[in-house]
Amino acid sequence: MEKKLELAPSLLVEAQKQRITLDLTDTSLKNPIEATALVESGRLKTTDMYAYRDEKAGHACKDLQAGLLKVTPNKFLPEKLCACLPGWRGHGTSCQMC
Repeated sequence: MEKKLELAPSLLVEAQKQRITLDLTDTSLKNPIEATALVESGRLKTTDMYAYRDEKAGHACKDLQAGLLKVTPNKFLPEKLCACLPGWRGHGTSCQMC
């Protein structure tokens, strides 16, 4: 079973304010509510184009724009940053071939 990281409340907001670099590469979040809210509000900006594509799993993901937070999109916020490829159905990284 994959372990997930539980961040302290407001950790991402405080890190942004204090310009602290966080490397959360290959990290899944236990509670992605704060990160999701930051993406939805535009405080964490995503790339316009999909930066990561997994043909075998049938999804592509946008990344966070260059900044203080480094992530692996399909692990960090798969439901927000990823979508199924054409010919696949589902949501986020949970895709099945049509």
